[in-house]
Amino acid sequence: MYGGYLDTLQSRFLSELEGISVGYNFDYGPEFEIALCETLGRALPKKYGVARGYAVNRAGKFKGDDILIYSPQNFPTLGIRAEQQFLRKDKVPIEAIYAYIEAKHTIYLINDEKNGQSIFKAMQQVGDVKELVGERPQREWSQISDTVNLGSNLQIDLPEHFPAYRNPPFGVVMARRVKLNAKGDYLTDDEIYDVLLNSDFKAFANRPDLMILGEGIVVIPVESTTDDKPKYSSPFAQPGHSNFAIVRCKKKAFGAGFAIIMGALDTMTLSSLPWRDIFKSSSEMID
Repeated sequence: MYGGYLDTLQSRFLSELEGISVGYNFDYGPEFEIALCETLGRALPKKYGVARGYAVNRAGKFKGDDILIYSPQNFPTLGIRAEQQFLRKDKVPIEAIYAYIEAKHTIYLINDEKNGQSIFKAMQQVGDVKELVGERPQREWSQISDTVNLGSNLQIDLPEHFPAYRNPPFGVVMARRVKLNAKGDYLTDDEIYDVLLNSDFKAFANRPDLMILGEGIVVIPVESTTDDKPKYSSPFAQPGHSNFAIVRCKKKAFGAGFAIIMGALDTMTLSSLPWRDIFKSSSEMID
């Protein structure tokens, strides 16, 4: 499709990571996060910004410490750093966040939420960020701006199985390499598939919307159908509704994952930050 667009995207993504890896030691998490930020920063359209850091709400509570895709056109990060400088972590208001990515150079498939490299710990991290970001006011599909809402006067054909609002949180687990545990060897795509097939990762209530595992496996939300062939209709996982499919992508996982992320971002519209309330909080004399 589109002249092998996915193949080109995959090869460029891996080429970017390999080139950046010359200057970083990927044995350490922060270096891989920085490299991934730089790669995403080059790949994403200009309307999206990339930062390392935390999602923060009005009360100052924050979650996550990996990669955030946010809106730089409307919202400054709280680190106020130079563009594309990822050594320093930022705090990004939850109203400004499109997606959160929990990035691991190597992830373990063991069921251990206390192990920082465990897929279950990564899923929990994503779930915590999604829960915090989900506190922001929901922007209805009929709301065409911060001040204009057409309500029932607007005919809307919602995409099938999409959230009922336009600014849902989107969470990703992304791992370049996969092992069963710290002492194991790197797993092949077939081995990853077999382990996940018999795993209880689907029991998580607030699961990631996407997992990119190694070069050839993605995990996506799907809908059950009467012919037992799952249907992929929405990139967003719906708690209590979506099932999950483990999909072999024949060494195209990064390209396929990027396409899924872009598909989710293209449907999202964020609301403005509450600048008036932010100003009023600075003075006891203003109501």
